[in-house]
Amino acid sequence: MLYYKTISFHPIQFFLNYFRVHMIKYKKYKGMVKEMKKIESVSSILPINDTITLKQLMCISDYAKSYSGSIKIVRGRQEINMTNIPALTAFFLTIRKGSNVSIHVNGPNVQSAINQIREVCISGNTDYVTFSNSKESLI
Repeated sequence: MLYYKTISFHPIQFFLNYFRVHMIKYKKYKGMVKEMKKIESVSSILPINDTITLKQLMCISDYAKSYSGSIKIVRGRQEINMTNIPALTAFFLTIRKGSNVSIHVNGPNVQSAINQIREVCISGNTDYVTFSNSKESLI
């Protein structure tokens, strides 16, 4: 024999539950929109006039690790994450003097990140105290 359980339905309780669920979803969406406004995406051309030294590569990789977004370097179809030191080393070993590469930065304060990488690659400045936000020094 089957027994059916009766469910009491109260319209006000239903409305409150519905409202509560949608307010939580709205707050999450509103928070995501605020976070999205902080993140930028910019690419820039970087001329390689001199060979990049290992000290410069370590400095670039250290900065990319301390950056709160992602930094990638692109040439043709090849795209390298700048936190990957072996891939970054191989990438710069195959680049000739006078060639151009593209830097893609996603995250907050992208222009500052591009300027920091440009400063290391072009001027050769590898001063860890002013350049990197990380606590440990590789030198």
